Amino acid sequence: MVSKVPIFTLNNLRKFPKFSAMIRRIWFILGLMALLWAADNPVLPAGLSFKTIKTAVPSEHRQRFKKAERLIRKGDLIAANQVYLQILAQKDNFFAYWGSGWCLRQSRRTREAEKAYARANNLRKKNYAFLIDYAEFTASDRPRWERLADLVQRAYRLQPNEEPLHLLLSAAQRDERLAEALTILQSLSSQDSVDLTVMIYSATVLEKLGRGDEAIQMIISSSALVKDPFQMRLMVTILANHGRFIEAARICERLSADYPRSAEALEAWAYLEYKGGRYQNAADQYLRALNRAYRLPTVLMLARIHHYHLQNPRKALYYCKAALQLDRQSADAYFLMAEIYRRKGDLPRALRYSEKQLQYSPQKSISNFYHGKLYFEMQDYPRAVLYLQKAVDLNPARQRYRLILAKAYAGAGQPDRARAVYAEFLNEPVSDLWQEEERLRDTAPELE
Repeated sequence: MVSKVPIFTLNNLRKFPKFSAMIRRIWFILGLMALLWAADNPVLPAGLSFKTIKTAVPSEHRQRFKKAERLIRKGDLIAANQVYLQILAQKDNFFAYWGSGWCLRQSRRTREAEKAYARANNLRKKNYAFLIDYAEFTASDRPRWERLADLVQRAYRLQPNEEPLHLLLSAAQRDERLAEALTILQSLSSQDSVDLTVMIYSATVLEKLGRGDEAIQMIISSSALVKDPFQMRLMVTILANHGRFIEAARICERLSADYPRSAEALEAWAYLEYKGGRYQNAADQYLRALNRAYRLPTVLMLARIHHYHLQNPRKALYYCKAALQLDRQSADAYFLMAEIYRRKGDLPRALRYSEKQLQYSPQKSISNFYHGKLYFEMQDYPRAVLYLQKAVDLNPARQRYRLILAKAYAGAGQPDRARAVYAEFLNEPVSDLWQEEERLRDTAPELE
């Protein structure tokens, strides 16, 4: 009699618990490897894919463009760049310069990438996908604001949508260059007609610059004309920030009527609940919105609410880790994790997460200020001075940074320097001293 050989399928694995557990581990490891591979292999911009550019490149070079794309999919950026250089050795080509610049950028060869992008830019002035990619590169590392302004304006005039404006505002917020961003937005405004997209972004910048009255006036004067759900949600945020809850609620009602059960409507109502102090209701609404659209700003907002208002550090950490799954370079997520552990009294771990947030936002004054305050709490005054002084240098107008800096100088044994810094600090009106702490607590959802 021939014995039956068991067939190892997913249906009968339950009969072999040890083998089943081993298979599950293997599947988990394979899945993790796939995720790591995807994270380590950047995706070529759609505007540079062979399918998109096939008819725009010379026929004799098409096989090379296809080969470069295959190499990029395999993660071999060096070899892909060599293929683009082979094309350029024969004749200048816009897409080859762009492809080379993109590969060099992913390989952190910034200076060479800048030259390749600049040559591509000289060859073609009106390619929207390239302008956006070049603007992202310009904004990502040591932003050159004149170039960024040029790229954003050209991209917006080719395709007037939110993508270039969002890119501009994100860079301006990160590097505290909102005044420059407002100038660029004003240059895009037409005197002949109202550009609602530019208007909403201008109002957002005005509010962040402390010119809330102007922002409110701008919004109310044209709120009836705005139909885009994302723009309407931004309007609700600005109105709620200034206590205009009735006007904000009316826009929420319009959102719910025109876009029922949309993420934008749910987030708008959630923000109203948040500003009204009903934090559990806000968390519930944000969670519903997250089920509609899984977005980084929503995840971060849930982390803030659970940390600052619902006193639930475990859930706050959960959402911070979820945010890092969406963006491993989210400085906001690392900042919140540092704050959670600081409140727990675990300053060494708080410092580790603060180092990560500083790594991804090194030119932001608040990042340096926070990192310096952690060293100050640990009574490591010489190191505290380094970061607090950099915060002051990056943003001299923010006088309140000088209070902790003066104390740090005193702790580091430099009383004369402490007195000089403290004298500068005293020039600030008393009513503004705690504005920074409030800003940290009530940060509005970021633009996405």
